[in-house]
Formats: sequence, structure tokens, C-alpha cells
Amino acid sequence: MLRNLLKSLSRRRRAAVGARRPYCRSGQLRVEPLEPRRLLANASLVAFPFDDGVRDSNATDHEVTTDMICGKFQVLLGDPNGIDDTSVAATDFTLKKDDSALTLNTDYTWGYDADKDLVTFTAKDSVFDNEDYEIVMAQDSIKDGGGTNSIDDCDLDDKTFDITVNCTDSEEFFTIAVMPDTQYYTDDARNTGGREFLPWFTAQTQWIVDEARDENIVFATHLGDIVQNDEVDNARNVDEWNYADEAMIILDEVDPTGATDYANGSIPYGACMGNHDDAAGGPSNEPGYYYKTDYTDTAPDPDEFHYGYGQNRYTQFDAQVPWYGGTPSSGGAYADAEDLYHYQIISAGSYEFLHFTMAFGTGTNEIADGIAWVKDVIDNQYPDLPVIISTHSYFETDGTRTPEGTTVFNDLVSERPQIFMVLCGHRHSALNDVTYNDGNMPVYEILVDYQESHNDDFHGGDGYMRLMKFRPEQNLIEHTTYSPEEDASMTALDNEFDLFLDFERRLSAFDAPVATLTTPEDFGAPLYQNSALHDLGAMDLDPAANTVLTHSAQTEFVIQLADYDPGDGANRFDASNIDDDSANLAGVVTMTKNGESVGYTIDDYDETDNFYTIVPSGGPSEFGTGTYEITINGGANKVEDDDGNAMPTTTLTVVIDTGIEETTLVSNSSSDELVAKKSSWKYLDDGSNQGTAWRNPSFDDDGWDSGNGILGYGGLRQRG
Repeated sequence: MLRNLLKSLSRRRRAAVGARRPYCRSGQLRVEPLEPRRLLANASLVAFPFDDGVRDSNATDHEVTTDMICGKFQVLLGDPNGIDDTSVAATDFTLKKDDSALTLNTDYTWGYDADKDLVTFTAKDSVFDNEDYEIVMAQDSIKDGGGTNSIDDCDLDDKTFDITVNCTDSEEFFTIAVMPDTQYYTDDARNTGGREFLPWFTAQTQWIVDEARDENIVFATHLGDIVQNDEVDNARNVDEWNYADEAMIILDEVDPTGATDYANGSIPYGACMGNHDDAAGGPSNEPGYYYKTDYTDTAPDPDEFHYGYGQNRYTQFDAQVPWYGGTPSSGGAYADAEDLYHYQIISAGSYEFLHFTMAFGTGTNEIADGIAWVKDVIDNQYPDLPVIISTHSYFETDGTRTPEGTTVFNDLVSERPQIFMVLCGHRHSALNDVTYNDGNMPVYEILVDYQESHNDDFHGGDGYMRLMKFRPEQNLIEHTTYSPEEDASMTALDNEFDLFLDFERRLSAFDAPVATLTTPEDFGAPLYQNSALHDLGAMDLDPAANTVLTHSAQTEFVIQLADYDPGDGANRFDASNIDDDSANLAGVVTMTKNGESVGYTIDDYDETDNFYTIVPSGGPSEFGTGTYEITINGGANKVEDDDGNAMPTTTLTVVIDTGIEETTLVSNSSSDELVAKKSSWKYLDDGSNQGTAWRNPSFDDDGWDSGNGILGYGGLRQRG
């Protein structure tokens, strides 16, 4: 075993690399990788800043020059004897900006992760902007595990780390790369000569590494079915797992030949277990055995160590990589899901995400333990982080959920407001949907699997993968589909489009109250998903949440309040969690019509069912044509939950247009549908008021853009 470990160290040199990846306002990714861990003969302590030859334009050790704006700085402490955690304190470090010491808890916060020996400095104002920074470590303070050797005893003379931030661009973005089913690239039956189709797989991971800087790639996720046949003749299919490792190891090492020290660091990633990775095997016929266990190759080098996709892939050295969070522990409460479910931390400047890789359904115990563990991690470790789920099976090709997807949505996604995106593969298609959780918050569900897309040459998808570019300033996530091997893009609907995401509201304040329009009812979902006939007077014609468009005058507006409480069993979104005293404060709810004051009265807040009722006053008995904006918590008084969490300022919009002709819409479940799903629409999105002239059949709309019907459905916009 020791021989295998030494072989692996010699070949792979997979360093304990920093994975906190801040991004620049231009979207130019820079990473905070940590130098490879040095094992010193005198067993002294060594400190590592982020310092990287690829993403750092300063080649000098302990000096970093980057054109990103960083949300965090990190220092990794390392020693063969471990670190005396009790000796590590904030007072051991001084953080300077432009030669002036910054103030702890005013300019930055400090944290130490004893499990990873990782010190983190986090900017209080979200980012460390354009300046020169210096981290200075105190002498003779931090000790090794034996309590004898200090930082001063090691052969690392420089205890100061210099960081120069020089970002000149104006807009920030960051990218997550999504690799769907790669099974055909590794399939022995298709790779008759051994490696005909592997280049499509290796090109994906190499492109991710090569473009990490320019595309700000902060994370890569593999959606499962890494191989086609995980076993052969009741034993591991060594060839296919080796093929896959040739591609995936590029993310670990940057240089897959093992010829260099990997000062470049790795790309943070996760890999789901697919059904083709899951043939039960091993000594106990164990689910996912070959996916999660390490192995020794029998050819060409009997001592060459290879890694599965369990925790050992990320923790094989004396410290795990900082971005890998963990898996259910052996013998713990969720032991059946060990090494089948994992979480990672995605860092991108002032944003940080919690990402889970969830295995294909293996058995009742594994699924139950896995989902329960995910809830535990969200609720008790990272309740304030937005969550992305990667799982193998979730959608059918018609947009309905698979049995596994139904379980994941009902038992997990619908209950946890932190989850805003679910990614999946398995079914050979590309689909996008927007659904709503129990708190009426949007959840973006995305299916990506191109393995059957280009069967003429049977390349198993021709290396196409999804790139999700997050643009916080535009409240946008751009989706593109690209093949590095083909140097080509897919531009059809469901392959290239934009998602609208309110970064400020959707990615934070998960434990704060939420408000929903119930009269008129905010359907908040695509019209074509409704399966029954609806009279326009009962419908919301605007698919976006928090906005209602109706043709009917209204005698009242009703706003329902609810609050999320993770410890409240089945009633996690429950009106009973609202602090009634705060809800009754004056000025909590205000309303305007067309941007001006309007006569209205707010009935006494209903403390039993937790809702407000707004009725007209001083004029007509109904709210007629106009745009009504109802603002909650826009002033000094705030509605809160019982724990003191205030609702963010929330605006609910009701657009009443009594000139819309009454008719009946029929969903696409009927052959008599009025508007076909994904029909072509003409639209104008420059914010101008076109009045009512556009309703005339003779209206000239030649200057308007056009696109498929997704323009009207739930927050998706086709690009191009």
C-alpha cells in the first residue's frame, strides 16, 4: 500500500490546492491556489498563500499579481505532524492594505478551519479591491502538532505574502462548466482501437483548464455516467475507468503526465454517479463500489494507483483540498450514502455557493440517507449559502420528472429555499424549466445530455458541454453549448438561452419571511403547464413570480405572508412563524398606482392566517386599469419572523388592463390550444410604454425582435 501511495505521489502530485476562486468585475477568473505541500525534513510548519504560475502573473513565490477582485485571501498551514490548532489565532496574522494595517471585524473577518488547516480572510465590503495587500505572520506563535516547532523553525524564510489586485474592467461574471454523460467516449465496444472517442472527453477537461482564466471557470460538474460499463465479468472494467481518469485527472493536475509540480492548482469539480457507474460489485456486492473505490491497475504498471470518485479522490494527501466539503461518514447516521453523495464549496468573489453531487438512485436506504444528509448539511452547516444540485436522473425527455427526480424534488428541492438550481443528465435531450418551491421561489431545472445528438459519426455527443455564465450585475445566467474538440456551438432553443435570476433576492435571506399575491393569484408558472381551461379573469397572464397581469378590475388585493423554518417539520413554509407585532406596524405595506399615490386602505392584519387585505378608498370601489406596486418593508418599520429575521424589501406588482378581450385559453394538453408551446413571438424589451396601439392588427411591429415561445414562459429567454 505504501508503494502504491509513493507511486501516486510521484505520478500525480495532486496538491492540496486552494479552490476559493474570486472573480473580477470583468469576469477574468483568478484562483487562490495554494502551493504544493512541502514535507520538510525538520518537520517544521510551512505556510502557503494562494500563489499560482498559471493564474498569477507574478512568478515570484509568495507574491501574487492578479487582475481579479478577491472576496477572500487564504493561507494553508501544513506540517507532517499536523498543526497545533490551539496555537492558531487571528492575532498571529496582520493584514495590510497599501502598507496600512486593516482592522479585524471592521475591514475583514478571520476564520480558521482546523480540519483543513486553512486560514481565511474575508472582506467585510464583499471584495478586496484594487490595492496592494500584505499578509504578515507572527513569529514563534503557530506550532506544529508536537507543540515544539514553530513557523520560525522551518526553512521557509518568507513569512509575508504579497497580493496585488489590479482589476481594470467594468463587469463581473463567472462560469460553471457542465459535462453531461461521457459514457460513449470511454465505451470499450465503441473504442475498438482503445481511444478513438476519448479525445472528445479529454478536450472538454483540457479546455476547462486552459480557459479557466479568461472564462472565469470557478467549477466543473460531471452529471454522471462517467463510463459505459463499470464492470466486466464481475470485476472492475479497468480500461473504461482508466480512460475516464485520463480526462478527469486533467482537472486535478493540469498536467496529466505528472511531469511537473502542480503549482497551477486544480479546477474544483464534482462527479455524480450515474446508473452506468453503478453496477453493484466488490466483495459485498456494494452499490456504486467501482465508482467510489480506488484501485490498482494491472497494466501497464502494476503499481500505478488510480482513484475512484469517493472522498479519497479529494483527500488523498495530508489535507483535503479546501473546496471539497465531504461525504456522509462511515458508521454515522447517513452511512449508506457514504461516498455516493458529496458536497463542494464554489467561491466566486463575493458569491459563494454550496454544490451537491447526488448519486443515481441505488436503493431505498442510500436515497433516504443521501437526501437526509443533504438537508443536514444545508440546515446545520451552511444555511445561508445558495445551493446547486447536480444529479444524474431528474427529468424525462418530455419535461416530467423521473421517479428519482420526483423524490428529489418532493423530499428536498421543494422544501429548501436555498436550492435555486438542479442540473441533470441521463435522458438524451436538452430541456429547461422553471418551477417554484413551497415558498413560491423559482427553481431552475436543467437537463443536459448530448450522447445521442450526433449519431452519424457516433462520437457520443461530439464533446458538447454546457457553460453557465453568471452575470450578477445583469441578473442573468447565460447558457451556451460548446464542443472544444469540434470548436462548434449548438445555438438552438434549450441549448443557448438566458435565465433571469434576481441575484440579490434569490441568493440570500433564506430564513426571512416571504410575501405572495393571492388575490389576484400569482400563478408564477408557465401557462403551458396548466392542464385545465382557465377564464382570463381567473388567470395571471404574467409568468414571472411577484407580478400579476389580469384583465379584470379588482375589489381587493390580498397578500399572504409565510416564513421558512428548517426545524418546523412538514410546515417549513408556514404563516405561523410571522411576528404579528411587526406585521401590524405602520408603514410596513405601501402602494402606488402608475408611480403615484392612490387611495387605499389596509384592513387590519389577519394574525390567524397571516395576510394583508388592501381595498380602494376615497373613490372607485374597484382597482381599475393601471400598474399597482405594493411594497413591503420599504420604510423604517419591518415585518419579521419570530426569530427577528426581517423580510427584504419586496415589491409585488399587479397590472390591470381591462381592455384585454375576454376569452378562454386552452393549454397545450388540448388539440384546440390557442397558442402552441414554443410558438414564435414578436416582442419589444426596451422598457418603453407602447400604450394600446399594439393591439391593433395593423400595428407596425417590424422593428420588434422575435423568438420562440420560451419568451413568455417563466424567466427563460432565448439568445441570439
